[in-house]
Amino acid sequence: MTNDEMYRKMCVLRTEDEILGCYIEGHHDMEQFKRVAVDFLKTECDMEVPEEYRVARKGYYKIIPRFKGWSILYFSEKPMRGAKPIMEMQYL
Repeated sequence: MTNDEMYRKMCVLRTEDEILGCYIEGHHDMEQFKRVAVDFLKTECDMEVPEEYRVARKGYYKIIPRFKGWSILYFSEKPMRGAKPIMEMQYL
C-alpha cells in the first residue's frame, strides 16, 4: 500500500469532546503507518505532538454491547471472534 492510499483510508479516533488520534483498518507496516499517521494528524486535525506522547499499536477492535443502549470499543492485541484488525496512533 502506498502512502497516499494509506492517507486516504485513515480515520480520526475521537470521543464526543476531543480527538484522541487516528486509525486505519487492517495491518500494515508499522514504520510507514507512523509516518503517515503523524502527517495525517498534522494536516487534517492541526495536531502536532512530540514523539514521547505518541503511542502506535497494532491489534483488533471489537464493539461490545452494554446495557441501556451503550456499547464500548474494546482493543486487544490478540485476535477475537468478531473483531476487526486495526492499527491506531493515540496521543497521551
